[in-house]
Amino acid sequence: MNRQQLSSLIAASSLALSFGIAFTASLSNQSRPGFVPPASAQEDFPHVGAPPVTIGAGTRVKFEFPDRSAPSITRGAGSRGDCLETNRELMMAALPDSQIGLTTSPYPTIFVYVPALKASADSLELSVIQKADNPQNSKVYEKSFPIPNKPGIVGLSLESLSEGEPSLPPLQVGQQYHWYVSIVCDPVERSGNAIVDGWVERVEPTAEIANVPESGPSLKKAQLYGGAGIWHETIETMASLRLAGDTAALKANWKDVLTSVGLSEIADADLIDCCQPGEDNSFENEQ
Repeated sequence: MNRQQLSSLIAASSLALSFGIAFTASLSNQSRPGFVPPASAQEDFPHVGAPPVTIGAGTRVKFEFPDRSAPSITRGAGSRGDCLETNRELMMAALPDSQIGLTTSPYPTIFVYVPALKASADSLELSVIQKADNPQNSKVYEKSFPIPNKPGIVGLSLESLSEGEPSLPPLQVGQQYHWYVSIVCDPVERSGNAIVDGWVERVEPTAEIANVPESGPSLKKAQLYGGAGIWHETIETMASLRLAGDTAALKANWKDVLTSVGLSEIADADLIDCCQPGEDNSFENEQ
């Protein structure tokens, strides 16, 4: 074999070796978790696609604070009643630090944290005050609910106050309403009740929110509400998703949202599906 033939053989061997290394590296890359080849490569390898969709950074719900504040700022922590099991925990409003929640609904749901209670606790009571220019003309609407059977976050619907007399009319856009939730320790002597309060204001929905289909709760809805600073629909949608089928991802996102608005103290609390007027619950002491 002469020198020219030897050079040709070496060049051919090098080319084959380079192709083999490149092809092996390509197959190795395709087998890596999360690897997505470019569009041209997907035509050659149609079995390679995007990883399964999960609740990642792009689909997590985030809450943007609106430019609103309650007329009277409180922390939203309840007073110490006579029927709380311990002084270490108080009832708490599930509201942002501003102590006001925006809503697009005529009858939103109010969420509160109910701590461990004594067996003597009688009921929950939701009250809404519709203020007037003349304080004497302000109206108060009330409804009683059974207490939950264990400590946790519960939702009380304002729609329940539209039934009976007096009947709460749909919330008016642009008007702020003061609400209270009481743990009734003694139906006769009310001075020992534990009380928490907050504010709610109804606003017009954005065009994007107005066009969202009404077919049940979804992460997309929660994202839109959170991005628009609509607190009550954000937390109600997320609560509905969790109660329908809780997952670690949903629970983590719920905790992140509550922590971001100053509710880290109750971010890990159980979410309880309960408390409709007429229900009969007995409290379980979880000490």
